[in-house]
Amino acid sequence: MLTLLKNFIIFISTVLAMISCNSDASIQKFIVEKQEREDIISFDLSSDMLSLKDSAHSIENAEILNSIKKANIIAYKIDTLNKDIYNDDKEQLINILKNKKYTELMRAGKGSNGVRVYTIGNEEALDEVIVYLNDKTKGWALVRVIGDNMQPEQIMGLIDDVRLNDPEQLEKITALFKERK
Repeated sequence: MLTLLKNFIIFISTVLAMISCNSDASIQKFIVEKQEREDIISFDLSSDMLSLKDSAHSIENAEILNSIKKANIIAYKIDTLNKDIYNDDKEQLINILKNKKYTELMRAGKGSNGVRVYTIGNEEALDEVIVYLNDKTKGWALVRVIGDNMQPEQIMGLIDDVRLNDPEQLEKITALFKERK
């Protein structure tokens, strides 16, 4: 009887451990794994780093901005020596984004060059917006905006009215688009 009870406890512990260790690939895991690499440009923007321009202050705009919690931005610049790494990262991203939890909102571009926008949540209240940009000669970039009940049309309308409070973050963003030496 004691052996049966011991085996049962071991079995239940194993099952619980397997359930709690979710090994599904996700954008979150991809970002965490890749941001430690030296060849990755990575930074996070918290909602505290964003504010409305003086001309855009309204209760509605403040509520829209408050629906954004943070954004993760990572990018990888390709060169002739790292095409294999680029291809591995690109394949991994595409496989992650095939998961049913990511809904493709739009796609633009030709072949492997272009932009794809994915969402998590329903059409009227998004929890995440993921923008994947790829250019086979320049590299890839991933922007993940996390929020609470974000409304896509309102977010898009607000983009021109938001300013970055931290100039250092602005420098990092502009550095993404300049040539790295």
